Amino acid sequence: MKNFNNKVAVITGAGGGIGGALAKALARRGCHLALVDYNPDMLEKTLSTLTGSNVKLSTHIADVTDKKRMAALPDEIVAEHGRLDLLINNAGITLQKSFDTHSIEDWERIVNLNFWGVLYGCKFFKPFLEKSNDAHVVNMSSMTGMLGLPAQSSYCATKAAVKGLTESLWAEWGAAGIGVTSVHPGA
Repeated sequence: MKNFNNKVAVITGAGGGIGGALAKALARRGCHLALVDYNPDMLEKTLSTLTGSNVKLSTHIADVTDKKRMAALPDEIVAEHGRLDLLINNAGITLQKSFDTHSIEDWERIVNLNFWGVLYGCKFFKPFLEKSNDAHVVNMSSMTGMLGLPAQSSYCATKAAVKGLTESLWAEWGAAGIGVTSVHPGA
């Protein structure tokens, strides 16, 4: 996807950080936005930075770990925007803890958000993306998905899983005309 003008993009984790920056950059390029986050206050903060944009904006409160909510989200966004062209699975977290100090609950939280959130996005949005002539999925991995770092075992493991999933989807979905990219931000 080289032209974002009049496309419709969904950004998870749009309440700040990379998600907020992506929203600003895409709006400047004429891309209509469905901003998704679990925190309504953070979503409003991102939305306030987009005032004056000449694009259609919508906000959607959703926890990407909630399978039922994620299954319903594409219909809600299409009802608002008419279609989908770009999905950016950006929501994620990290915990600065050694493997020995991570609880099982820590692992479940990180795996649910960093991996299952991406998988739900891909699974539930694909039928809608197939209707676009220029569909693309961007999954946020990390440089840590390529190597292990101390105090980052859960983050490294989940970002490696996102990288592997994305590479498989790239190979599988190309024939359907859906581009798939894994992005690896790093310090």
